Amino acid sequence: MVLARAEIAIQFDDERDAGVAFGALQPELQDGPGDRGREALEIDGPRMTLLIEGDDRAAFRAGVNTYSRWMKLILKLMEKE
Repeated sequence: MVLARAEIAIQFDDERDAGVAFGALQPELQDGPGDRGREALEIDGPRMTLLIEGDDRAAFRAGVNTYSRWMKLILKLMEKE
């Protein structure tokens, strides 16, 4: 049973940047933060959407925190280009 669900949309400047971020996060979906939650990524042009579900509050929070940290790191690295 899903207790919490978040849909986080990130608008990039262009499709290339969205593709870079998508490619960087894609491998993490194979081994997410736990088995009590689920994550999915969608990309549509320069917009990337991250879907996070948790069966309990701790699992949901872990998913949101983990992907937020990864996304923050990816965006910081992309600034250096």
